[in-house]
This record gives sequence, C-alpha cells and structure tokens, in this order.
Amino acid sequence: MEVIKCEWGWTTLSAPPNGRARPPRCCATSSRAPTVIIIMRPLILILFTHQVLANVINYQFHDDNENEVNDCIEKSMEALMEETCLFFRQTADQDATVTFIQSAHCSWQESNRTVHLNPSCISDDFCYEMIGRVLAIDKPRSHIARHLNLHYNCTGSWFLIDFQFK
Repeated sequence: MEVIKCEWGWTTLSAPPNGRARPPRCCATSSRAPTVIIIMRPLILILFTHQVLANVINYQFHDDNENEVNDCIEKSMEALMEETCLFFRQTADQDATVTFIQSAHCSWQESNRTVHLNPSCISDDFCYEMIGRVLAIDKPRSHIARHLNLHYNCTGSWFLIDFQFK
C-alpha cells in the first residue's frame, strides 16, 4: 500500500491485481470541484443581488405636497408591490428614480423624472397609471401589472430578502 497526498488530504492506494495503482477519486475526478464552487458562489450572489436590487424603485415626495396626493401614490405603490416583484423605497437622496410633486396640473415630465399631481385630477386609477408611465408602461390599469411582471422578470413565487451584513 502506498500513501499519497491528494488536494483534500492524505489517502492510501492499494495496488490492484495487475500492479497498477489508480489514483484516488479526490485526485482524479473531483479536483476541480472546490475551484468551481469557489468561483460560482460569488457569481450567484452577484446575480441574485442584481435581480433583487434591479426591482427597487427609489422615489421621493416634495415637501409641500398635501396628504391626499401622497396617499394616492402610496396606495398605488402598495397595490403594485402586491401584484409584481417591485419594491418602492422612499429616499431623500437626489438620485431618486422619480419625484412626486403637487402642481397645478397632472402630468409626467420625463425630462426631469417628475410626476406633477393636482388633487382635483387624481384618482386611484390615475395614480396607478402614472406610476406605470414612470416605469415605461403606458397602458390602462388592467395591463400595467402584467407588463411590469414581464419587464422585470417577475416569474413564479418571489420574495424580498433583507440582507444584513455584520
């Protein structure tokens, strides 16, 4: 019997009847497995994190908005979060995807990523459709969730994981 060192430790070889010793499994067939696993873990984590973070929509409300305007948008966001894999996150940063501001008219201004809302022209359907326009879905309310699910690849069961690194 001969003792040899494998990638994962020491092992013994017993000589078969013909006198030729075969290398142990850990040296012959599985030596690449740890390398593949080491490379694949970060790649899978990066792809999964990208998928989760790609579905987060940052927004902000203007400070002078009335509650009625903000409530309409928040209700529509809650409905979309239930119907899709999107997650809306309010932020004070200037890098928000969209800003909702009370104005004299109701419109979506793509050039500065601002939704203008007037309490006299808003409704649950209007706010829902306005969020659809912000996300490049200019369809009636009944089609928006389906198109967003296709666009953001929301298939099957989905869930949100809150990563907490220590």
